[in-house]
Amino acid sequence: MNGQLGMQREARAAVHKGSNVRSRPTGENGTLPVVTGLAMAEFIPVVHQTTLTFTGVVIVTTDSTTAFGTLEIFDFPEGRIVPVAAAVNLALVAGAGGIADDAAIVGSLGSAAATQGATLTGTEADIVASTACTLAAGLGNFQTGTSTPAVAAAGAIDGTATASKCFLNFAIPDAGTSAADTLTITGTINLFWLLAGDD
Repeated sequence: MNGQLGMQREARAAVHKGSNVRSRPTGENGTLPVVTGLAMAEFIPVVHQTTLTFTGVVIVTTDSTTAFGTLEIFDFPEGRIVPVAAAVNLALVAGAGGIADDAAIVGSLGSAAATQGATLTGTEADIVASTACTLAAGLGNFQTGTSTPAVAAAGAIDGTATASKCFLNFAIPDAGTSAADTLTITGTINLFWLLAGDD
C-alpha cells in the first residue's frame, strides 16, 4: 500500500514538473537538415540602445554660399551595422554671427559627415533622414518623436573594413547664412542598432 502511494506521489510530481515546461514549436527558429558534417549554433541578436546626452555642445558651421555643420558623435564596433530606430530630441541655439534667426536649417544622422550644400542626402542621412529644424528668433529643435525608423533599417552600413561612425549633420540654405557661425546643442539622442556580423 505504501509502495502504491509512493508511486502515485511520484507520478503527480512528474506531471506537475512537466506542466511548467513550454516546448518551442518545431521550426520556429529554423531547422537543420540531416547532412553529414553539418552543425548549427543559434544566437539571439541583441538590439543595442545607445543614449547620447548633449549639454551645450558647440558645432561650428562652415559658410560658402550655403552652410553646413557636422560632428562625429559615436563610433560603432567593426562590422555590419543595422540601424533599427532613433529618437532625437535636441534644442538648437544659433550663434550671433552668420546664421539668420529664421534660418531653414535641416538636420540628420548619417554614417558620413555633411559637406557643402543646402540638403542632407545619401550617407549624410542614412541613420535618420533629413529633418526640418527651422529657427525662430535664433532657436530651433531637431526632433523625431519617440522612435523613428532608421533610413537604413532595411539594410546595413558596411563597417567590416573600417568601423562605421555616426555623425550629427546640419545644412543651411544660402538665404539663412551669411558667414561662419555656431550651433549650440542640448538634449538627447537614442540610437537602437544591431551588429550583424563581421568578415
